[in-house]
Amino acid sequence: MSPSPTQKKSRDKRFEEHLETLEQIVHDLESGELPLEDSLERYQLGVESLRQCHRILREVEHRVEVLVADPNDEDPEVGESKSPEDADPSDSEGQEEDAQLF
Repeated sequence: MSPSPTQKKSRDKRFEEHLETLEQIVHDLESGELPLEDSLERYQLGVESLRQCHRILREVEHRVEVLVADPNDEDPEVGESKSPEDADPSDSEGQEEDAQLF
């Protein structure tokens, strides 16, 4: 099943445009001035915009992971801790103190 023209147009928007749409929808819904049917349509549009924001964020997160990945590492992980050889000896004191707290 191919996306509807509205869904295709929605997919072509940038993250900031989706976020702006969401902010406007929240404002409209919170005003309480929309009829029920219009509120439901706005809510549905908001759900679609939110899904697109999540999709875009996942894609960007993946791109960042690829960029920071070690080309020699087959399983890249963002924020992976340093190997023992690369660790700063002064950091070990802080780790011991943290361990004692628990």
